[in-house]
Amino acid sequence: TRAPAERHFTADTVRIVLRRVAEALALLHGLPPVPWDGGADRPYQHLMGPLVPGNIYYDAATMRPQVSLVGVTNFLWHFFEPQTFRHIVGPKNGTYLLPEKLAGGEADVRGDQYFLGLLALALLEGRTLFIVGEKEQPVDPLAVLAQAAWAPRHVQLARLVRRLLAPKPEDRFQGDPAELASADAAQRARAPMREVLAHLRTLESADRALAKYAYRRVVTPAWEGVAASLAFSHAFYDAFFTRSPASREIFERARRARGGHHGPVPDETHHRKLLVGLKAVLNFAPGAEPSAIDSLAASHAGFGLDATHFADFEAAFLTTLDQALVAAGDSE
Repeated sequence: TRAPAERHFTADTVRIVLRRVAEALALLHGLPPVPWDGGADRPYQHLMGPLVPGNIYYDAATMRPQVSLVGVTNFLWHFFEPQTFRHIVGPKNGTYLLPEKLAGGEADVRGDQYFLGLLALALLEGRTLFIVGEKEQPVDPLAVLAQAAWAPRHVQLARLVRRLLAPKPEDRFQGDPAELASADAAQRARAPMREVLAHLRTLESADRALAKYAYRRVVTPAWEGVAASLAFSHAFYDAFFTRSPASREIFERARRARGGHHGPVPDETHHRKLLVGLKAVLNFAPGAEPSAIDSLAASHAGFGLDATHFADFEAAFLTTLDQALVAAGDSE
């Protein structure tokens, strides 16, 4: 019942969907192969096959995204050569051909990573990407990713999706070497998707979810407009400069270096930069490369900042956040 714009998945929601699909795929890959009439030397492997946003739906009973049954295309893309698959499924679905099948290779458990990447890209873009007209060529997924507006804000997620979409299976996630060397066939089959899961779980943690909630709740409350967001920044810098007068002097020196000599410190532009910086930090998982601070370090170099200034910055920020949370009446 919602308008299309309201149905768009955010990057955070996509991470949750991908994690849950990857969990299911890891379990699926661990099931024993099924013998079939095509030959005992080539048993059927449990793979999901193409996934599109229409395969994802919200189940109110469990309050979580679910995946509908897509078993028919699973068999088609696994067993048929590209020409037959395209003929049966239709030329409009050309992108859902596995690159390794197009190159004459066989599909294995790493094939599901490619389809997981296609699903992620379609959800993040919020539009149909790979269904085209009769005489049109489907878009290149990696070309779409290279131009994606969300990618600069979610570099780590974009890097993961890019690796899922690698044309060569050996360039996708392979799994932990110890699991791949295991005598347990089910453990070996699950290893590649388990590595995908490890990366997805790094990007989605309870601490980051709570931090993002606090940001939306008290730093940029949507229902109160831009002024409320800047009010948080003003309160923070008042607390910061009270705690660290030396930091105000650094701001004054930075303004003079930029050719400015009048007006408040910081100015409104800088207040907005604080909010942008917070978004950057919240969109990056700690301990994973690249760091959100990488994009901020260069602009803050050369002003004589040391550990004391950063400690005062952190203490003033947490104090301001605590006060804002109390004022919002939020027990979390």
